[in-house]
Amino acid sequence: MDALWTGHLLRWDLQMALRGNARNFTTDGVCGEQTLVWAAGPELLQEHWRSLFPGAAMPVPTQPITVPDGPAPPKLRYPERVLSVITRPDLPETIGLPWLAEEAKVPQKALRDDVLPLGRVKRVLAAYGWRLEAGKGRASGTLTREPSLGPTP
Repeated sequence: MDALWTGHLLRWDLQMALRGNARNFTTDGVCGEQTLVWAAGPELLQEHWRSLFPGAAMPVPTQPITVPDGPAPPKLRYPERVLSVITRPDLPETIGLPWLAEEAKVPQKALRDDVLPLGRVKRVLAAYGWRLEAGKGRASGTLTREPSLGPTP
């Protein structure tokens, strides 16, 4: 059931992206320039971007993704905070886990033990070209990105 539901969501996402200039073709068969407006949670789009839009540059948020404080416990917002940081185009090719924890406002232990092992976080990391290299200490480790897979500003 999960696979069917995800397939439906992806089909709707693709259809949403094919509005506007997608139907205005040049004589070379290229559609007009488009602006993608995304109002849902970013993880599904980030995870499946390359399969939905082959060859297109990864999305770069025009505004920072914010995770407002609310009724949900902070631990439930940790993955969104981490994903809002690792999808930024201005990051260097290598970032340390202590820096990521501080930047995302997530405790280092929760980052290492609770957030990075999540399947949805791993899939977005892979989609953006990040590879986790574990360190030898409790709070050590780095994320290294392949330059060709990151978002383009």
